[in-house]
Amino acid sequence: MSDAATSCRRCGPAAMCHDHMEGLAKTDPAALVARMATLRPSSLTFAAEYLGAHAPAGVAVPALLPLLSHDVPVAREGALTGLYAHRERPDVQAAVRRVAEADVIHELREMAAGMIGEEST
Repeated sequence: MSDAATSCRRCGPAAMCHDHMEGLAKTDPAALVARMATLRPSSLTFAAEYLGAHAPAGVAVPALLPLLSHDVPVAREGALTGLYAHRERPDVQAAVRRVAEADVIHELREMAAGMIGEEST
């Protein structure tokens, strides 16, 4: 992992600012994926959003789909937001449909249902 992937002038090696996350999503998405495992859920949600918005589907989707099962709802919300850009893919539609049908958080079920044009349960 490059120095740019582990730190920036504003956030240092132990934390990631939003600018750093977004920059990695655009320039080195694999490095962002590697860092995501170390992030708290409150930061992970933003990393997931940036990854989905800026990274190619081949990098973003495999990293984001498992987050739909994260224990912390805010991380699942970030994954849904990140997957929005890739919602036409059959694997994303199937995973988002499962969230729409079964997530324990009503708002996440609604968000997922809206992404695939269905009503939440």
